[in-house]
Amino acid sequence: MEVGFSIKNWRIEKDEKTGTAKVVGKYDVVMNNKVIASQAFNGEYGSMDVPFSSDLLLKLKSCEDDILAELKRMFG
Repeated sequence: MEVGFSIKNWRIEKDEKTGTAKVVGKYDVVMNNKVIASQAFNGEYGSMDVPFSSDLLLKLKSCEDDILAELKRMFG
Protein backbone atom coordinates (compact mmCIF):
# COMPACT_ATOMS: atom_id res chain seq x y z
CA MET A 1 0.00 0.00 0.00
CA GLU A 2 1.57 3.26 -1.14
CA VAL A 3 0.68 6.50 0.63
CA GLY A 4 1.85 9.89 -0.60
CA PHE A 5 1.14 13.60 -0.66
CA SER A 6 -0.02 15.74 -3.54
CA ILE A 7 0.12 19.54 -3.43
CA LYS A 8 -3.14 20.81 -4.94
CA ASN A 9 -2.24 24.49 -4.95
CA TRP A 10 -0.03 26.93 -3.15
CA ARG A 11 0.70 30.63 -3.10
CA ILE A 12 2.72 33.15 -1.16
CA GLU A 13 0.74 35.55 1.01
CA LYS A 14 1.66 38.24 3.48
CA ASP A 15 0.85 37.23 7.05
CA GLU A 16 -1.44 39.92 8.45
CA LYS A 17 -0.17 39.46 12.01
CA THR A 18 3.58 39.43 11.37
CA GLY A 19 3.86 41.15 7.98
CA THR A 20 6.11 38.36 6.72
CA ALA A 21 5.62 36.05 3.76
CA LYS A 22 3.97 32.68 4.27
CA VAL A 23 3.14 29.74 2.03
CA VAL A 24 -0.60 28.96 1.89
CA GLY A 25 -2.23 26.06 0.12
CA LYS A 26 -3.77 22.62 0.23
CA TYR A 27 -2.47 19.09 -0.01
CA ASP A 28 -4.09 15.71 -0.46
CA VAL A 29 -3.11 12.44 1.14
CA VAL A 30 -3.24 9.80 -1.59
CA MET A 31 -3.39 6.02 -1.19
CA ASN A 32 -3.37 3.71 -4.21
CA ASN A 33 -4.03 6.70 -6.49
CA LYS A 34 -7.13 7.74 -4.52
CA VAL A 35 -7.46 10.84 -2.34
CA ILE A 36 -8.23 9.73 1.20
CA ALA A 37 -7.87 13.12 2.93
CA SER A 38 -7.31 16.79 2.19
CA GLN A 39 -5.87 19.51 4.39
CA ALA A 40 -5.42 23.25 3.94
CA PHE A 41 -2.30 24.77 5.46
CA ASN A 42 -1.40 28.23 6.74
CA GLY A 43 -4.72 29.64 5.56
CA GLU A 44 -7.86 30.69 7.29
CA TYR A 45 -10.30 28.73 9.42
CA GLY A 46 -9.68 25.03 9.83
CA SER A 47 -6.26 25.02 8.21
CA MET A 48 -3.18 23.47 9.73
CA ASP A 49 -0.23 25.70 10.67
CA VAL A 50 2.89 24.49 8.87
CA PRO A 51 6.11 26.44 9.41
CA PHE A 52 8.32 26.56 6.32
CA SER A 53 12.02 27.37 6.58
CA SER A 54 13.22 30.80 5.54
CA ASP A 55 15.46 29.14 2.92
CA LEU A 56 12.43 27.56 1.24
CA LEU A 57 10.46 30.82 1.42
CA LEU A 58 13.33 32.63 -0.35
CA LYS A 59 13.41 29.97 -3.10
CA LEU A 60 9.64 30.15 -3.57
CA LYS A 61 9.69 33.95 -3.62
CA SER A 62 12.44 33.79 -6.25
CA CYS A 63 10.26 31.49 -8.38
CA GLU A 64 7.34 33.87 -8.02
CA ASP A 65 9.56 36.78 -9.11
CA ASP A 66 10.75 34.75 -12.12
CA ILE A 67 7.17 33.96 -13.12
CA LEU A 68 6.15 37.62 -12.90
CA ALA A 69 9.20 38.66 -14.94
CA GLU A 70 8.32 36.08 -17.62
CA LEU A 71 4.72 37.33 -17.75
CA LYS A 72 5.94 40.90 -18.12
CA ARG A 73 8.22 39.87 -20.99
CA MET A 74 5.36 38.06 -22.74
CA PHE A 75 2.67 40.68 -22.27
CA GLY A 76 4.65 43.87 -21.59
